[in-house]
Amino acid sequence: MKTGFCLHGTWVIERPELLKVLDEIGCDGVEIWQQAFEAVGLQGVAKKIESYSFEVAALNPYMDFTTSEESFSESLKLAETFLAYASALDCKRVRTFTSKMGSFKTSDEAEPVHWERAIKGIQTVADMAAEKDIICVMEVHYGDGQLYDTSEATLRILEGVDRKNVIVNLQPPLRGEDPLDSARRLGPYVQHLHAHNWRG
Repeated sequence: MKTGFCLHGTWVIERPELLKVLDEIGCDGVEIWQQAFEAVGLQGVAKKIESYSFEVAALNPYMDFTTSEESFSESLKLAETFLAYASALDCKRVRTFTSKMGSFKTSDEAEPVHWERAIKGIQTVADMAAEKDIICVMEVHYGDGQLYDTSEATLRILEGVDRKNVIVNLQPPLRGEDPLDSARRLGPYVQHLHAHNWRG
């Protein structure tokens, strides 16, 4: 097992003291969010981490396949960009969101077209990622508008996508579920786990 740290927003740029501590305690890897690349670009991010021994465990872009055909197309372009970033940083995992943050209060609000777009979008990105030997990570949690806010919803997408390089990053609790029940149901797909110290 490896341990890592999720560098929120632009922390990789703004928190050098945090990077130093993570390196000193033997952190295996970090997750880097889209905002950091928007702020300083690929080379800027690479420069910020080049002196540390931890790896880049995952890149976390914000895809939105469900809002419209336009957002679907833009998300594929974003995926192409971040897959290139991942290759440049020797990172093997890229997050695949389904929707814009806050799009749905729960997955129960989603219409058939939303499910179809989400499945097709993740499927397409997974095929692009497979060419680069990169894994697509569904960051499964409740409360920010993603379609996979329950185990049932997550399995619906996983089974629809049906790609070996799509895995689950489980961030419990899911909607209305005991974390252990979520782990039992999704366990075969979980290769990444988010542990946090806040509720939700």
